[in-house]
Amino acid sequence: MRGGILATMLILSAHGVGGLTAQEPTTSPHGDLARPCVECHQAAAWKPAHVSKDFDHGDFGLPLEGAHAAAPCLSCHQSLDFADVKGTCASCHRDIHQGELGLTCSRCHTAKSFTDQAAMFRMHQETRFALEGPHAAADCRSCHTPASQGALTWLNRPTTCEGCHLPDFRATTNPSHEDAGFATTCTQCHDGLNWAGVQFDHSVTAFPLEGAHLVATCEGCHANGIYRGHDQSCIACHQTDYDQVTEPAHRTAGFPTDCTTCHINGPVQWTGAQFDHDATQFPLTGGHRATVCADCHVNSVFQGTPTLCVTCHQAAFDQTTSPNHQAAGFATDCTQCHTTTQWLGAVFDHNSTAFGLTGAHLAVTCQDCHVNSVFQGTPTLCVTCHQVAFDQTTSPNHQAAGFATDCTQCHTTAAFLGAHYDHDLTPFPLTGAHL
Repeated sequence: MRGGILATMLILSAHGVGGLTAQEPTTSPHGDLARPCVECHQAAAWKPAHVSKDFDHGDFGLPLEGAHAAAPCLSCHQSLDFADVKGTCASCHRDIHQGELGLTCSRCHTAKSFTDQAAMFRMHQETRFALEGPHAAADCRSCHTPASQGALTWLNRPTTCEGCHLPDFRATTNPSHEDAGFATTCTQCHDGLNWAGVQFDHSVTAFPLEGAHLVATCEGCHANGIYRGHDQSCIACHQTDYDQVTEPAHRTAGFPTDCTTCHINGPVQWTGAQFDHDATQFPLTGGHRATVCADCHVNSVFQGTPTLCVTCHQAAFDQTTSPNHQAAGFATDCTQCHTTTQWLGAVFDHNSTAFGLTGAHLAVTCQDCHVNSVFQGTPTLCVTCHQVAFDQTTSPNHQAAGFATDCTQCHTTAAFLGAHYDHDLTPFPLTGAHL
């Protein structure tokens, strides 16, 4: 008890040594501490004090753990009156955070280690900026930079990338982020796990990458360091390819500089260009589809190539003898008889002329009517082809009877035999028994 008498008195007693000597009662410097002195002091020497294993600091509400277990008593008990020491962290540890983070040091610190990174990490995950990747291993001072007074700053720290990495942004030269006009949102290319190995998602732009473009380097297209507003036309990157191609020579041929006109799968496969001829005024059909470009576009002339048949087929027209196209005066529009699907076995649509074919006429060969390959101006009168039949008929005798040479008065193309004469067309129509 404070002001009480020490219960322990040293009594020296020995035979042959003076008389008994007693010390005066001594006031305890520890104030109101009701603990046996032997827990810290020894009879052989009062000082230095040694705390025995029988002394449990936890009885006073503060178990000694970690660094606290090895700390000298006087580091906390600067006054021997132990009752004056408070059990709060701030009673021994100066708050370097100046009250910004509250007085509960155990939120980030432990007695095991004042700089326990694991505890600090767990606490940081409860803030608006959870740590991940390299951020989890970063030194606190790299983000919580010291203020002018030397204390670290904790509140109102920026959580944006540029808040800490703006110097990196400005110092980067390959490519120069500032000159390129890059956004300061680093996460567009970088991630929190690996700062190097930048990957930009080009699909979020107006020019998604596909095929060979996926493996192209950034500098391959952005060689001049221009990223924002970059020309997206094919020729912006492929002008050299366009100029150097000789088969066919693109520049000489006047090809458009939009490579996708022929390089349909350009991003995937540049060679083996395929031009969509169906997009022109001359779509390709039948045999034309298998024709190589050079067969029609001689001397690499593509612009203004005539689309008339005779442009490519003049030789075939001139050399044909069965029938002789030139002698017959056939039109040079091959489509009147030929198709692109099959050149041989031409079929002429006679119904497009003034003499449509019907009945037996459909099976007659061209030469039967067009003797000597005369096609233009061939007469369409029946007697032109049937004069012999007219002259030789005896039942009745057409010549003797003075029949008209217009066979259609009695005959049809469906059946030449079994002619029927319409007597009603005469001045004596047949009726009754006369029929």
